[in-house]
Amino acid sequence: ATAAWRPYLSWPYYGMYLQDNYQIKPRLTLTLGLRYDIFQPWTSRQQPESRFCLGCMNPDTGLLGEVQYSGQPGFPAGSPVVGTNYNDLGPRVNFAWSPHSDNKTVIRGGYDVFYSNAYSFINMAQATLNAPGYAYDNYWEESSNPSQCASFSGGCVAWPLTSTSAKGPLATPPVTYSFPAQEHSPLYATFLKSVFQPPHDPVMQTWTFQVERQLPDGVGLTVGYTGSHGTFLPGDTYNYGHVPEADVLKYRTAIDSVVPITNYYSGNTATALAQAWGASSLPLSTLLSPYPFYPFIDTAATFAGNISYNAMDVTLQSRMSHGLQWNVSYTWSKDMANPFANTQPGGLLIEPVAFARPGDVGGAVGVLGNNGVFNSLYQNPSNIFADDSISTNDIPQILSISAVDQLPFGTGRPFLAHNGILSRIFGNWSLSGIFEAQDGLPLSISGPCDGVTCRLDLVGNPQAVSDGRTTTQWFNTSAWQPVFGNNQSFWANPNVNANNWWQFGTSGPFVSSIRMPGFWNLDASLVRNFNFTESKYLEFRWEVFNALNHQNPGTPDTSWCLPPGQNGQTNLVQQAGCEFGRITNVQTDPRALQFALKFHW
Repeated sequence: ATAAWRPYLSWPYYGMYLQDNYQIKPRLTLTLGLRYDIFQPWTSRQQPESRFCLGCMNPDTGLLGEVQYSGQPGFPAGSPVVGTNYNDLGPRVNFAWSPHSDNKTVIRGGYDVFYSNAYSFINMAQATLNAPGYAYDNYWEESSNPSQCASFSGGCVAWPLTSTSAKGPLATPPVTYSFPAQEHSPLYATFLKSVFQPPHDPVMQTWTFQVERQLPDGVGLTVGYTGSHGTFLPGDTYNYGHVPEADVLKYRTAIDSVVPITNYYSGNTATALAQAWGASSLPLSTLLSPYPFYPFIDTAATFAGNISYNAMDVTLQSRMSHGLQWNVSYTWSKDMANPFANTQPGGLLIEPVAFARPGDVGGAVGVLGNNGVFNSLYQNPSNIFADDSISTNDIPQILSISAVDQLPFGTGRPFLAHNGILSRIFGNWSLSGIFEAQDGLPLSISGPCDGVTCRLDLVGNPQAVSDGRTTTQWFNTSAWQPVFGNNQSFWANPNVNANNWWQFGTSGPFVSSIRMPGFWNLDASLVRNFNFTESKYLEFRWEVFNALNHQNPGTPDTSWCLPPGQNGQTNLVQQAGCEFGRITNVQTDPRALQFALKFHW
């Protein structure tokens, strides 16, 4: 075939691709391709756009950081909210080779690069609504009744209801507030959420190598390796205005002390800070921020996530023979991720079964616990990648067995083949089942917090449970200790100025050696079709979910604590109702039966 560039358009994404197959030898085929993608960020027709520029020098403040509105300097009218990357070239190199003339063995492999349309995090409607100066739920902070509630106090209602004793209709005062963007407000001293251009579009590299062999009796065996590496992926939320951790450790409890602005800034910058915050002295945490005019700068996605996946896949399957067809699949894998990538799949993944249970028991969201969707899996925002770890979605082993068996009764089958009453009742049924077994998800352990973290120190082997793992002690609870040590006097009366109150924990965001219980389950169904004509028939199904009524234990309590002391004393560590390491829930539903009728025509 003759290769040619073929354009495609799916606004706001477009590009071209080139692909061709080369028959190198009769049993060797090489497939080469190249794809060029362009992901276009949104722009609006009437240009009510705004953004925050992290690296722009603000002429009014003399510091980095500026809210830009469309049509102003630095943000030309008609331009998209962020720029476009034009370097998304994705090669494709794949081959298929049959080394023997009988063609019973096929070897396949390839390397491919894909650029993601994760720009949806920028192009989604929420990003538009949260544009600086337009987020109606963040910026209307004035009070309609200052004598009752001061403006900008954060606790004012839009307007008060009239007295409940009034007989007439309730008054509805006019809403006269305007969006700050209408006045091109610089939005100093305001929470900001913006979108920032990724340094590189999200990209996935994948590589595979697979050997397929045809065995006797219509059985096929496939053994393969799959690997992938994702970079610049949408990641966890992040405060770009956070105080550097070195300053947090330096000033400790004094980080929130109020000091004169002129201790750190002078001239126009000091004057502008005093005007923005309405005070000549500010908390040290504000003055040490890289963006002291903005208390919190957040984004829809950071595009800093990295993942790495490697797996061996084995599949053994048979074609329909003597009324039986079956398939056995086994995967052995390892999935790694950095903190930015770890919370997005775990926190935003909706798993229908687990999501229906309180606490999302049995799913990745439930395993995250207090580290849920909007919390970070890193201790130090100034050194995030020190917390690269096993992924929250890592499941090392997965086994799946499925089969469909046409029971040997009825027309065209060994027994009851004649069209009699028994054939009509017991004939032409099919029995099918799916068995699944898999390892549990890795656990995230948290404990009493000190001045910088809620992590713990790992001091032992979490798997060393003397009497074996049970639901009352799923792992070795003594494998951890609080970062501030084992001094019980300190537990009862922590000294927040002590050095041990400002330590990072040695236990990672996930501990790969301990996992929640594994999962296995069997679903089955019994099916028969009642034919009226060749194309019209009634399908009857009897389905049994969790056919063996097996209850898989749920997620153990991962909040580290100790029971109360001998005299019942409680403190920062010894807590009433401590259930660390205990399992008190299940991740599977009881057996359920379902009957269904479907008419096909």
